[in-house]
Amino acid sequence: MIKSTLLLSILTIAVSCVSEEPIETEIPSTSDPAEVQDGDDGEGIPIERPAFSPRDPSFSSLSPCGEHTVDVLTVAPNHTVAFCETSGSAMVIEMAPLGHPAIVPEDIGCAAQLYAQLAPTRKVPDVLLTQCSDDELRQSVLPISLDHLPQDGEVDNDAYSHYCGSNGPSEFAQERCYTASNRTNICRSTDVSWHQRTCKLNVGDWCSHADQVIASCGGSTRFLVRERKRFRNNWGTFYDYDIHSGYWASSSIRAASRPGFGWYDWDFRMIGDSYSSADHRYSVSFRKR
Repeated sequence: MIKSTLLLSILTIAVSCVSEEPIETEIPSTSDPAEVQDGDDGEGIPIERPAFSPRDPSFSSLSPCGEHTVDVLTVAPNHTVAFCETSGSAMVIEMAPLGHPAIVPEDIGCAAQLYAQLAPTRKVPDVLLTQCSDDELRQSVLPISLDHLPQDGEVDNDAYSHYCGSNGPSEFAQERCYTASNRTNICRSTDVSWHQRTCKLNVGDWCSHADQVIASCGGSTRFLVRERKRFRNNWGTFYDYDIHSGYWASSSIRAASRPGFGWYDWDFRMIGDSYSSADHRYSVSFRKR
């Protein structure tokens, strides 16, 4: 009943795209591992530099997760929220220009509820509903207001999110560095050219949640999320898209839970690689299963 009721609500600002299976590539790097603080994870998986490697054509602005893209909602000019799903996990990606505050909560919980809030006249996609338990769908959630988002190219000079300015490091650290005590949190508010963080290597266990936020300055940054299930050694690309100069993007990925069994076991790899003379700031957060 709860799922069928929620299915009746939601919006019209979006485009759904399905594409072919992403091509997985692993590229060894000769760069200094100290910068990315993530090396060979003991299973033969090297650090990779993806910025100049080919991108599978199934990934685009309308399908940032390739065939796993469920919907992309435009909530303000140049401000989008994408919903993606694989068998056993769901991800929400928000991307916006500097000066646009974030609207997606740090802990998204049930992605179907978030979709329903952002698209109240549109049917919630079934694949998002299946990622949530009945108990989660019963829970009340705080409303999300879009009224404060800049419109028609405006920039809110009173908001943070100006992460590339002179106060960028302190603003990024204050607003976007993850701090939850039940997670492993990593943050670099100073400029880096690239980074790679793997859940199992940093946490020492399989994960149920993984989050990343990147602000790209002086050029574009390639933003990737890779994943693999326990007992499967092959990494798959969940998200692959460029963050344009002067934009920020965040991703929140959550493994689905199985009744009577708990969370699915996942390993997640969060990657940011800036092109040419660009750089970025980033924060990553992992939660054990």
